[in-house]
Amino acid sequence: MFRSHLRERKYRPCMASCPRNKVRQQASKILRSAWKNIKISKEWMTAEKVYIRKEQDSKGINQFRPISLLNVEGKIFFSIMASRLTKYLTENGYINTSVQKGGIPGVSGCLEHATMIWEAIKKAKSKKLNLDVVWLDLANAYGSVPHEMIQLALRMYHV
Repeated sequence: MFRSHLRERKYRPCMASCPRNKVRQQASKILRSAWKNIKISKEWMTAEKVYIRKEQDSKGINQFRPISLLNVEGKIFFSIMASRLTKYLTENGYINTSVQKGGIPGVSGCLEHATMIWEAIKKAKSKKLNLDVVWLDLANAYGSVPHEMIQLALRMYHV
């Protein structure tokens, strides 16, 4: 959508031949239109997956890490949208940052949780107490939540 729009206006994506502020103005116009009309280009929602080796002699698919290559314009739009949504939810008290750590700007959840676990381990060791530690790795946790559930939660919070 963005590239074809630029071609119609005879702009080139090359910064050397096109003033930056004109590209920014055009990009801003497209992003505002998508936001206002709630119409998102299919290209923005499409990713190309490539596989990167985890190890030198990788043979099986489980030895590769999938990386999604996304449309740049879509990444910009969705990052703005995510930022606004996070701001709205935190400012209106819909997110309890004492529980929810991931994805919240300024909250170092992994470090905080790791520190709490480390302190519990040190205490149990010094006082010779038993301690059970469970590590959960929720593979693709976001992708495993039904989209209808996410949409229902967003409606409940007036989003």
